Amino acid sequence: MNFTHDENGKVKHVETITTDVKCNKCGKPMIIKEGRFGQFLACSGYPECKNTMTATKDENGAFVPQEVQTTEEVCELCGKPMAIKRGRFGQFLGCTGYPECKNIKKIPKSKAVE
Repeated sequence: MNFTHDENGKVKHVETITTDVKCNKCGKPMIIKEGRFGQFLACSGYPECKNTMTATKDENGAFVPQEVQTTEEVCELCGKPMAIKRGRFGQFLGCTGYPECKNIKKIPKSKAVE
């Protein structure tokens, strides 16, 4: 069961919405979840599969996964491209080889992408 808070702070039940998007790790359908940064896609195979994807709505109202924003930067540890990630302290560059490579770099606030 999924729960969230409404505008008044009361707990309310949220229906699970299954999408046509398949998990790229286990192949199960992805479901729409709500997080502090908005809606995202999560694998319905949780807790065995913890895969998530950022998603946007297309012109038909269907959820489509967003492409990972890669940069020209190259990881100095493994040589793979770096991608723009979002965390609790703002945007940063993370290696696309995660979880094998956990290299990250700060992005100066003046260069952060909206």
